Amino acid sequence: MRALPFVLLTTACIEAGLRGPGKGEDDTDAAGVDLPDTDTDAATDTDGPGGGLIGRDTDTGTDTVAPDDSALTCTATVVITSTAAAPIDDYTVEVQVPPLPGAQSDLSNLQVTDAMGVWLLHWVQEASAGKGTIWVRLPQLVRGVQRLTLDVCDPGRDVGKRPGEIFPVWESFRDPTLPGWDMACTRIDQASESCTVEGVTVAGESVLRLASTSSCFGPPYSGAGALLSRMLTLPAGTWVTDWSVRHTGSHDDFCSGATATEVAVRLDAATASSVGCGLAACSSCDLGWQDITSPGVRLPGGPVLLSLEATSGDCASAESFVDDVWLRQVAVPEPTVVVTVP
Repeated sequence: MRALPFVLLTTACIEAGLRGPGKGEDDTDAAGVDLPDTDTDAATDTDGPGGGLIGRDTDTGTDTVAPDDSALTCTATVVITSTAAAPIDDYTVEVQVPPLPGAQSDLSNLQVTDAMGVWLLHWVQEASAGKGTIWVRLPQLVRGVQRLTLDVCDPGRDVGKRPGEIFPVWESFRDPTLPGWDMACTRIDQASESCTVEGVTVAGESVLRLASTSSCFGPPYSGAGALLSRMLTLPAGTWVTDWSVRHTGSHDDFCSGATATEVAVRLDAATASSVGCGLAACSSCDLGWQDITSPGVRLPGGPVLLSLEATSGDCASAESFVDDVWLRQVAVPEPTVVVTVP
């Protein structure tokens, strides 16, 4: 389960007709909204328009005015509490957006700002009925509390961003020529062994296909692999890889003994995550589509090789389809994420 910074979400009423405070003082809640008060004196209320009512109390009883039922709640406050030991630049945080009046069904009119009112980049991962999951890029994650504002007050606004603007690495393989990537076959030492690295379309989606077939007719019996890789430059820190993958494998040829197939994501020599099958007696496997988040991999900073490889053991064939590979830095120790809506 993914663990991310502590996030507390509270709803801010912005057009509520509330009773102003007595004795000339402003009673407000954490969102800056005036609260009803109890006047038991005969003094004059002198607070301004933000306080609700203006005038002189002629009784010594309790004044109560109910909130306006037509109040519009089109903003929410996000409170991020982090235990990060040191600041982390360009940190992405996941936020669950509650239903807010005025929100487009796909959250396309959502705006995110920091405590100073500066717009922050965000990506809507999924949304329906005006609620959903978003990722926000913070200029810097710091230890302690940070506050953001979610705003859907303008129904005609469209400020959604692409994930490539939020994460330092995002690849959806939309170009079948795979620009910027290197393709290679690994451990191919028999004429009957092969590999394929290509961009294809599956069910209307552009994805990466990695396929390899290994023989068992002669030494060195090292299997075969299909490899896609590229060099990146990443700052020092702990990085996780999110990816979507479907893996299939089959046991071929003599169908004796045991073999295996696998697809893996690696950062340099470290395997970030992998899925695979153990096979025997001409068996096969189909693991179906999975969304995977890897454990964190600590990097020293600088150049790093990101690679995806489908491998087949002796007498086996492997085929993998990969989509939406993205890297993000996480704080260590990782904070806990809790989202509540009053």
